Amino acid sequence: MFRKTLFWMHLSAGVSAGLIILMMSVTGVILTYERQMQVWEDGPYYSEPQPGQERLTVDELVAAANGTEGFTATSLLVSADADAPFVARMGRSQTQYLNPYSGDAYDPHSDSLSGFFADVRSLHRWFLVTGDGRATARTLPAGPTCCSCSCC
Repeated sequence: MFRKTLFWMHLSAGVSAGLIILMMSVTGVILTYERQMQVWEDGPYYSEPQPGQERLTVDELVAAANGTEGFTATSLLVSADADAPFVARMGRSQTQYLNPYSGDAYDPHSDSLSGFFADVRSLHRWFLVTGDGRATARTLPAGPTCCSCSCC
């Protein structure tokens, strides 16, 4: 009886740990490609300049971003790629993509990909736990950091 109990306890612990490791591995691999997928999604925002047209200065682009009603840029992303859009963010919730040559805002695209990665990150970091339970959920896999992905 003791061997049978020990076997089932060992099997249950191994399967539970294996499922957690599998989930962390799959979500970690998905998060590895987040930036590449975001660049792919933002592909339509890349624009070729007209002949003789120069990029606007950062101050001009910030003024163009803040010209939208109810939007005040809190962070900025300027790419070294001349065709890349200027990205202005207001907190974590709103993002504007601007043409770096004219300052015109592009029509926003669906945030479904961003929402997908937010859900995957929540699963990877906190097992989809929200609120006060996050601190407890974060310590479950292996202490304060769950893996070597540096996202936690």
